Amino acid sequence: MSHDFVVQAPPDPDRLILLFHGVGSSPAAMGPFGATLARGLPSALVVAVGAPQISDLGGGLQWFSVEGISESNRPGRVAAALPGFAQIITDWQTRSGVGPDRTVLAGFSQGAIMALAALALDPPVARDIVAVAGRFATLPDAAPLTSRVHLFHGVLDTVMSIHHAEQAAQRLRHLGLTVSFDRFPGVGHAAPPEVANRVVVRLLEADAAPPHS
Repeated sequence: MSHDFVVQAPPDPDRLILLFHGVGSSPAAMGPFGATLARGLPSALVVAVGAPQISDLGGGLQWFSVEGISESNRPGRVAAALPGFAQIITDWQTRSGVGPDRTVLAGFSQGAIMALAALALDPPVARDIVAVAGRFATLPDAAPLTSRVHLFHGVLDTVMSIHHAEQAAQRLRHLGLTVSFDRFPGVGHAAPPEVANRVVVRLLEADAAPPHS
């Protein structure tokens, strides 16, 4: 937890929001995004988590190597990183006293890839998965119905095509999950305030919705 950046720490949090940065970045880079979430969810513990590896890109951190990355080797790299990623989540849940049913995993880009990959963990580690400008390494064949997924993607994203989010939404709905999908016409590969504000809206809407039948 030495690289982690605590954005907001209320004395008795009712929700744990873990933020996961992109490749070559740092927890501090998620600070503005996290601050917007904190304003909208003042009772949440909001933490920007640092990835465990030094980035191949020459600066910052990474969840998995992108050197020579391809469609064929990405799933294996994500799978290899997933146990350590799960341990980070568990450590923060233990530290905060907030369980999986009140945990939100919110990732940007490579961080979103890892957050979506966490749907494969059994038992489930989070109630809400937020993916901004992300994708699945491999579209899932199953996922816990207890989890809700919120996808946010810029239409102008040339780094991670919105097509990946469209595929993800279609597959997750087919599997029976509760899914929201927000497109941002003027946004590229980024997580601007308008996206963060919409994340708050989606999380509050999900809380107010009746239980999944």
